[in-house]
Amino acid sequence: MTDNLGKFEVKRFPKNRILVIDNMEMGARTHHMKGLFELDVTDGRIKIKSFKERTGKDISFTAWVMKCVALAVAEHKHVHALRKGKKEIVIFDEINISLPVEKKVQSESLPVPLVIRKVNEKSVLDITREIRDAQEKELEDIEVMSSEKPSLLMRMVKYFPSFPKFMRNLIYRRFKDPFFLKENAGTVLVTTIGMFSRSGGYAIPLTPNPLVFAIGGISKKPGVIDDKIEVREYLSVTVMIDHDTVDGAPAARFVSRFSELVETASGLEDLT
Repeated sequence: MTDNLGKFEVKRFPKNRILVIDNMEMGARTHHMKGLFELDVTDGRIKIKSFKERTGKDISFTAWVMKCVALAVAEHKHVHALRKGKKEIVIFDEINISLPVEKKVQSESLPVPLVIRKVNEKSVLDITREIRDAQEKELEDIEVMSSEKPSLLMRMVKYFPSFPKFMRNLIYRRFKDPFFLKENAGTVLVTTIGMFSRSGGYAIPLTPNPLVFAIGGISKKPGVIDDKIEVREYLSVTVMIDHDTVDGAPAARFVSRFSELVETASGLEDLT
């Protein structure tokens, strides 16, 4: 089509984007504290690369970061706590992490939430296998995307956008139940933008999960190691924590512990 301002194209708004909009509306109501950090991932990437050269097996960088997240949360469980009504808080021992996996839904790409359960009890290799399996399966094969029961959102993603708003809101109300949210959306969200970036960069997503990690790009910068300047690789990370349940000081201690785990390549000790 053309007019006096030039050529343009009109397309139908993808129905599947409704799910993204709904999620952002719920996320906007969550009172997240936000922090932007750079973490030295040089040692971890060296171990992952060395393991692949020795064995031919691929280790997901995201899976390793998720393992570090789970280890840190296991030591600071309050950071993924969920409110139950107005007078109670539920703190889980198990750590379920949601990872958006891009899938074709009605010819459009849509991030489908893959909930990896009990991440704190799994190895980096186990987490990698679950991620790769979900990436390789078609959405029609969603019932076998993992050995565990897929989340409600994953099962309904093809049909949910067709529901009217009031029906979707009735289902979303169930996410106020901390046990329902834990099983179907995870208490922790890890989302990655680094695959689309050749340098460092940060994202600040809108999502209702109480604990959120946005994994950005990796950039090379000079770093000081044993009083010597070396070229190091730094990962850009955004951490968001629900301020309704966690104050600044314990949040800072949690982030400090997570940073320590990443920079010491924790979780990769078994890659021998």
